[in-house]
Amino acid sequence: MKKGFVLWMMAGLSSGVVFSALPAGGAEVELGRVVVTATKTETEISEVPQSISVITKEEIQNSPDRTIGEILQRAPAVQVTQNGPMGALAVPQVRGSTAGQVLILVDGQRLNDAQNGQYDLSNLPVLKEDIERIEVLRGGASALYGADALAGVINIITKTPTAKPSTSVSASYGRFDTQQYSLTHRWKPGPFSYGISLGREKSDGYRENSQYDAWIMGGEVGYSLTSQSEVKFSARYIQKEVGLPGPVSSPDPDDRQKDDNTLLNLSYQGQITPRLKLGFKGWQNQYRNTFDAGSQGILSMGTSALHKSSESGGDFQATYQLGKRNLFVGGLEIIEDRANSSSFGVEQATRGAVYLQDEIEIGKPLTATLGLRYDFHSVYDNQLDPRLGVLLRLPAEVRLRASAGRSFRAPTFNDLYWPASAYTAGNPNLKPETAWNYELGAEKDFQKISTIKVAGFYRDVKDLINWAPDANFVWRPSNISDAKIWGAEAEFVFYPAKGWAIPLNYSYLYPRDESTGGPIPNRPKHVVNAGVDYKSPFGLKGSLKGRYLRLYTSQGSTLNQDYFVLDARVGYEFKAWQYLKGEAYLGLTNALDREYQTSEGYPMPPRSLNGGVSIAF
Repeated sequence: MKKGFVLWMMAGLSSGVVFSALPAGGAEVELGRVVVTATKTETEISEVPQSISVITKEEIQNSPDRTIGEILQRAPAVQVTQNGPMGALAVPQVRGSTAGQVLILVDGQRLNDAQNGQYDLSNLPVLKEDIERIEVLRGGASALYGADALAGVINIITKTPTAKPSTSVSASYGRFDTQQYSLTHRWKPGPFSYGISLGREKSDGYRENSQYDAWIMGGEVGYSLTSQSEVKFSARYIQKEVGLPGPVSSPDPDDRQKDDNTLLNLSYQGQITPRLKLGFKGWQNQYRNTFDAGSQGILSMGTSALHKSSESGGDFQATYQLGKRNLFVGGLEIIEDRANSSSFGVEQATRGAVYLQDEIEIGKPLTATLGLRYDFHSVYDNQLDPRLGVLLRLPAEVRLRASAGRSFRAPTFNDLYWPASAYTAGNPNLKPETAWNYELGAEKDFQKISTIKVAGFYRDVKDLINWAPDANFVWRPSNISDAKIWGAEAEFVFYPAKGWAIPLNYSYLYPRDESTGGPIPNRPKHVVNAGVDYKSPFGLKGSLKGRYLRLYTSQGSTLNQDYFVLDARVGYEFKAWQYLKGEAYLGLTNALDREYQTSEGYPMPPRSLNGGVSIAF
């Protein structure tokens, strides 16, 4: 722990980015919107050589969805597997990936837990009201981000203080005694800035032993050393307790889980010269998970488990404009992972990386992005990940994109060190999963009427880590599986009239398991997200969202082969006095009362009505 604290305090990180504000109103064409996840530089979304989608703060605010996981699955080719209601396990998959093949970031700080390789979105210590936007990068990105970015990156970017003080409060109530409360305040009166947030969430759940109770807190302080440089410290924390009802085939009435997660971040970013930006960041993630076994469930063993893990690291990044044609991004990263588990004891590992990227303006219509990253690790084999992206600008606001790159997912502490018994055992000789990702896409912008994007992709995955019984019927992981995954996706937003927006996206996927010759089960074949959003001049607004999903299922599976879910929200924005504004709203989730599952054995909530009010001043 002491070594990790020193690493966190001494190492630095790079993001070297200054996030710019989005256009007001939410019903704007994407032209001019700045993203940072695809290249680690501020880039207009139309200039990115890889598929990326942005979920704006307006879309989050106006959505019928109540959790980050529900909001994320509106993006193309994203599926969020949930073990039931608010507070239950929720993990994202991108283009048919596993959850561990998607890297989760908050303001560029990586969150994936080294013990299990993934991140539960219900443990996210960030309020919806604190989010500026969510960037969803589809396709491998290990050339910039290293481990776990095999299939994509989800970067949750929070709001920053402004010169005008901003305070908001909100409260909502819904079926099953589901309650959400929040308070946020941020201000930058001069060179000094600060922000605070406090949230409370609780629910009785709709199944026995599915209660949920959480406190979410966050704070940041910053100081501008010059007009173009700032040092900042932030801390975020969630304390959560949730029931674990188990699958419907073997329900458990009294198993409980507690999570305490803390994210710490110390950063500096500055424009050193007109051509040179430097960024440093040091961070530490602390995760504590307690499983309290009950005594009444069919599978209860009467024992509890405690898992503590931490990640301490830092990153230095430099961005340099060489002439008019080359923008270089280079960085160094070092991370120490540590786990203290009642299952396998104490394990730790050190990893680091060096990376370099060059954005080359070959000519006015053509830009190429070349990237290379070398990762070293104290346990598994070192990795070298190249990437090439090309953007071709054609007349009539048409853009063509092509990219190819290598990516990998690291074996987890659970994979490597799970204790040997008569039934299970880890495998310290595992290799990382690797993949080559290829993509070809196009985009057409129709002034302020609509934007259309299409893309085809192919991913060749090797050395998939699979837990299976050996000759002695002991379950252990090994690198025995390969997969070839290909598909296509389309994204469309139509603005037929002022105040109206009609978003639509579709994705098709074929995930072939090379060991069986058939599709990998529990992956989506077709996904359609469609909606209608409206905002009137006098404050009335509404949102109708539908989602259709068809799955590849295995023989005997209880998962729905397909399902359609409809959600709706209506709100009214009001003003009181000169500086006070707010909104009252009603939301209806699963309006058609469908019975469906996203995780086998865990039914999703029935039709639920909720309402609330938010006030900002």
